[in-house]
Amino acid sequence: MSELTKAANNLIAAWEDAELNITLLSFLVLDFHISMQVNETRNEVLMHTYGLTPDQLDDCYADLEFAGYVIDKGEFISITGKANQAFDRRIKRMSQGEKNSLEYDFERFWKLFPRKAGKKKALFEWMRLRPDKKAIEYILKSLRNQIKWKKQEEAKFNFVPEFQDAERWLRNARYDDEYTLDKPKININTKPDRDER
Repeated sequence: MSELTKAANNLIAAWEDAELNITLLSFLVLDFHISMQVNETRNEVLMHTYGLTPDQLDDCYADLEFAGYVIDKGEFISITGKANQAFDRRIKRMSQGEKNSLEYDFERFWKLFPRKAGKKKALFEWMRLRPDKKAIEYILKSLRNQIKWKKQEEAKFNFVPEFQDAERWLRNARYDDEYTLDKPKININTKPDRDER
C-alpha cells in the first residue's frame, strides 16, 4: 500500500470518527487550519501542495461557516469553539504499536470468522472500530457463541441464515446480537442406580 493511500485512508477514518456534518474536502481544509494554526484563507499550501482551486476553497469555507466551525472574514477565518471541541473529541492517530496490535487481533478474528470474503474491507472496519482488549474478547466470545448456535440449529434441521460478510457484521455490531444456546437437559425422572448389596 502506498504512503498516499495510507494517508488517504487515515484521513477518511478520521473524518468518519469525527462525525462532523461537513464534506470530506471541508474536513481536510479545517484539519489543515487547526493543525497548522493558520488563519489565512487561500493559503499557499492549500492551493499549491493540496491543489485546491479558489472556487473549491470558497465552497469549503462556506460549508464550514454554515456548519458553525469557522467565521469567514474574507482573507482570514476564525476557528470557532465548536470546531475546537469537535476536534478535541476526534480519535487521535494511533501509534505503530497500537496498529500492529489491532492487526494481530484482527487476524485472530478473521481466523475464527466463518465467511472468508472481503478481508480488506473488514480490516478497514476493524481499524475504524478500534476495539480495546475488553471489546476484542467480547467480540470473539460473541462470534464463538453465534457459530455454536448456528451449528446447533442446523443440527436440528432449522433454517439458519448465512453469516454476513465480516465488514457488515462489524459495522452493524452483530456481536451484540443475542443467541440462546441449549444446555444439556437432565432428566429428573430417572432414578439413580441403587447399590443392592
